[in-house]
Amino acid sequence: MASTRGKREGARGPMRLFDIELLEGISAVAFSPEGLRIAAATFGGPVVLVDARSGALLRELPGHEGGTLAVSFSPDGEQLATGGWDGRVRVHDPDSGRELHAWDAGGAWVEHVQWSPSGGHLAAAAGRSVRIWSRRGTLKGGYEQHASTVTSIQWSASGTGIISSCNGGLHRLEAGRKRPLETLDAEGAVLAVAISPNRRYIAAGKQDASIRLWALRSSRVDSYDMPGYRAKVRALAWNSASNLLATGDGEQVVVWELGARVRDQQRPHLLKAHSERVTGLAFLEDGAGSELLLSTGQDGQFCGWNPTRGRRPLWALRADVALEGLTLSPDKSIAAAIGADGRLLAWSFASSVRH
Repeated sequence: MASTRGKREGARGPMRLFDIELLEGISAVAFSPEGLRIAAATFGGPVVLVDARSGALLRELPGHEGGTLAVSFSPDGEQLATGGWDGRVRVHDPDSGRELHAWDAGGAWVEHVQWSPSGGHLAAAAGRSVRIWSRRGTLKGGYEQHASTVTSIQWSASGTGIISSCNGGLHRLEAGRKRPLETLDAEGAVLAVAISPNRRYIAAGKQDASIRLWALRSSRVDSYDMPGYRAKVRALAWNSASNLLATGDGEQVVVWELGARVRDQQRPHLLKAHSERVTGLAFLEDGAGSELLLSTGQDGQFCGWNPTRGRRPLWALRADVALEGLTLSPDKSIAAAIGADGRLLAWSFASSVRH
């Protein structure tokens, strides 16, 4: 693996930690809970563990026959779950490389795996099925009759349930149950889902170039549509205060500022710098309450924005490869992006570049 390290990219931008090229294309990445390791799942099968600050190779795990598509660290960092084309979920000890479990996920390839916040359960989506296991490997439930391929899974506020999405809407699933507790109708194919940090809103990016937003009340669920997008909505991100929703609309970023009521939302902020599709969004905040919105695009740009003031980025860094995704370390001090040609890039944020 070749690597470039310690490169400052502009007076206000972050420092490039490394730019490494893996032998296989990268399908997904995950940071360990302490932020010191990055696990990269590859289309060729192996799962590569690298040092999050240097890019140095730490270990290679066997992954899945035909390719690995998903990866997730347990909250204590002691287990690494992966899913792949072979329809299996595998769990390894990331330190020793020893396989701890291998489970059948329902016959189709496994595109999503995710540990619960407590680490007591693991969920996986394969085709139209979601299955939930205990940490010890006992099958605890799920739902295997989604209307189409499951496009995302996220743990609900309870920590024992999953929000799954597919063509037509969202399902709230709970461990120990074989049917959804609740279904939220989206009236179309859902491509991406983001739950607000305060758990009061669920936003879904849709194939029909719109957003469906659900406001979760104590006794009811209200839904609102945000139409008018020019492209399918695949990228979504909430800020920590849950009052800003950033979305990708083709090559531009659209930021909604929500009021006390969702119906009070103002005209969105349109942020323009990318020349090709926005592929990743994330909010970065400092201790003083300042916010920075990050975006990556297929044009190879990595941009930092003031999300509500100005239409141009505070800084824009350019890689010589299309960037296909953006992931922040748990403490948000490191950003990692997937390059389209098997590259893994990482940047470090000092407090001075967060606002």
